[in-house]
Amino acid sequence: MNPSTFKTVAAFAITLALTVYVWPAHSQDEVARSFAVAEGDRVVVEVERARIVATAWDRPEVAFSATGADRLEFSFNQDDGELRIEGRGDGPGGLFRWLGGESRAEIALSVPYRQHLNLRTSGGDIAIDRLRGEFTARTSGGDIEAGAIDGPVDATTSGGGIRVETAGGAVTARTSGGSIRLGEIAGAVDAATSGGSIRIAETGAATEARTSGGSIGIENAGGAVRARTSGGSVEVGFAGQPEADSELRTAGGNVTVHLPDGFRAELSGSASGGSVRSDYPGTNPERENGRGSIEQSLNGGGPELALRTSGGSIRIHRRERLADPRITRRTP
Repeated sequence: MNPSTFKTVAAFAITLALTVYVWPAHSQDEVARSFAVAEGDRVVVEVERARIVATAWDRPEVAFSATGADRLEFSFNQDDGELRIEGRGDGPGGLFRWLGGESRAEIALSVPYRQHLNLRTSGGDIAIDRLRGEFTARTSGGDIEAGAIDGPVDATTSGGGIRVETAGGAVTARTSGGSIRLGEIAGAVDAATSGGSIRIAETGAATEARTSGGSIGIENAGGAVRARTSGGSVEVGFAGQPEADSELRTAGGNVTVHLPDGFRAELSGSASGGSVRSDYPGTNPERENGRGSIEQSLNGGGPELALRTSGGSIRIHRRERLADPRITRRTP
């Protein structure tokens, strides 16, 4: 064989080898499995570069399907009350998957209504309609949306927003690149974002809210509140009498609080760049050298309520009545 012919054959062989290695994964483009589970079991799904959509149903089984998953290799393990499904990018074509672009897998999951669910993806959205159990979600590149969750919620994303309609337990919501929207939450709330606003409709316990790039609004707080932002306003309406201290603080906006009749607190407020105004009985705002302030015991005193702003004003409004601190949740 002359050198020219040898080079041609060698080039063809290398091309064929790469083609055979990269592209035979078409057989895995669609994956479907089902598993019998018991009420209260835990389902864990951990995949790379995929969107996960979960729905609840009344069947005692988990149905799993994946489309566009030709570059993912799946493993399924069920033992001791836990079903674990993993999709890794080391399947056929894994070494050279960059030649064909990123995987865009779509994961559809149907689970029993009474189940604990843990969903994780490195590159996509996560969504669930309803669940009676613990719900945990982790994504590095997408939004997290949860409907009616009758249990605690733990949601973390590095690149999107978080929305929870209702939760029957505590909620932890953390994002580095989006806003947080929470509806009726029966338990405590810990919400933090570096790049958006925080809005909460109702809480049944203590609330911690922090953001570096947006405003904070809590319509009906059923417990103590600690809310801090560096780039927006803070507005909180108390629905009951907190048993612990509260602090509302901003470096770049107004602080507004709505207090019901009978609310007990050691009230203190300081507005470095604005005024303090109150329509709550018995308060005496002061203003000196452009700084507004207030110090007052409300209804005999109680837990501390500290209001602080460096770039706005403080407003203290009166609500009509002391609301029941218990939250009435919608049952899905």
